[in-house]
Amino acid sequence: LPGWGLRYLDVTYNPYIGSDGTVLGVVVNSRDITELKRNEESRVKQASHAAREEELKRSRQRIINVEESIRKEIAQQLHGTVQNRLIVILHQLAQLEQETSQDKITAELREIRQKLSTLTEHNIRAMSHRLYPAILRQGLVAALQSLGDQFESESNMDINIEIDPNLIEREKTNRKLIPESSRLAAYRITEEALANVLKHAKASNVTIDLELLSDQCLYLIISDDGQGFDRQRNPVGLGMAIMQDYADAISGKCTVSSVPGEGTTVEATLSFAEPGEDSEEKRSPLE
Repeated sequence: LPGWGLRYLDVTYNPYIGSDGTVLGVVVNSRDITELKRNEESRVKQASHAAREEELKRSRQRIINVEESIRKEIAQQLHGTVQNRLIVILHQLAQLEQETSQDKITAELREIRQKLSTLTEHNIRAMSHRLYPAILRQGLVAALQSLGDQFESESNMDINIEIDPNLIEREKTNRKLIPESSRLAAYRITEEALANVLKHAKASNVTIDLELLSDQCLYLIISDDGQGFDRQRNPVGLGMAIMQDYADAISGKCTVSSVPGEGTTVEATLSFAEPGEDSEEKRSPLE
């Protein structure tokens, strides 16, 4: 019919038979199933979209876990093999200093030893810690406090850390209170948020607030008093995407809100749900 557009019909045909058995015609019955067809197509599209979203989420989980595994391996090499060999060289140089009688050579050896010592203490250890936060084994509270101290020493910002007293007490008696995957997510989100503040915010004060919402959930807020930014013009940067990916990897949620001139706030709700032990792609790289 005019103005109806494309329609879907369910049509059946039945012969019309006279009393003498002859076919007099055909009875046609039709039913408009356009809405049913469109609803079915809509459900298929929604299911396909949901499947793509789930696969994308799993892909991000795999990327995060592979990245953390590589970080861990490099950190172990730096902290173990490289640092141990440097320590051996330092001892050998110290021994040469004692055995050498010429003042010039002794001074040169001392200078080399001091440079290697500085490299070991300040560069390799710091690099290893950045790559793989082994301090997380001591608990999330200790790790966030250490992270705050580190960023505070590298900037002119005052970093105030407010942690749920109940969480502090419970983690003192049980360092594994928070699953490793959740600890890692909270640490990385905080680390990325602080790095963004340091690079872009021009902030003077940052507050890290960590609460234990329940026995199965953490609530993390990182807020600053910096210059903020317009979310309409800067919808999702790499840093924000990284934070969201870490939250997504443990079925959590992370949002970023900001107003120009009024600072930025990162909020994350992180689940304690641990993946099954038979799931290699979801297993925490801290294990």
